[in-house]
Amino acid sequence: MKIDIQNDDILIGVLSDTHGFLNGDVFDALQGCDIILHAGDIMGSHIIQKLTKITKKVYGVSGNNDCNQYPQKIDINLKNYGTITTVHGDSFDFFAPDHQDLRDAYPKSKIIIYGHTHKKIIDDSKNPIVLNPGAAGKTRIQSGPSCLTLKIKKSKQLKISSFRF
Repeated sequence: MKIDIQNDDILIGVLSDTHGFLNGDVFDALQGCDIILHAGDIMGSHIIQKLTKITKKVYGVSGNNDCNQYPQKIDINLKNYGTITTVHGDSFDFFAPDHQDLRDAYPKSKIIIYGHTHKKIIDDSKNPIVLNPGAAGKTRIQSGPSCLTLKIKKSKQLKISSFRF
């Protein structure tokens, strides 16, 4: 699925692995987002419905527990920035997707978002940037539920904010 967005300044919420439960602190952290991207293992349309109370622009990909209810990949093309690709990540390696494999698969993307591992990662060591928001539910949350926001300015300046509860 490809979506073109014309926004100049934009705030994007990023979450994954809710497994049918959305942590309330994560919901609160995403307030004010223009777009929300869910990197899979949503496990219930009620999660998407709840997120639409923040913004109508909620997009999710299927995780290995979603029975292909959603697209496998979403490309958000921001007019003044470039493409943000969202996948679940399990097809790259079930236990720990290799970031170079993701970069090789989506070399034209500015940012690649994946979920699946339930481990929050910000890998900006090279381009494209690879992000995993961690788990936003209550299943295998390690150090607590988490999510990210991406503030992208018209000037192409990117600010990644990380939340853990």
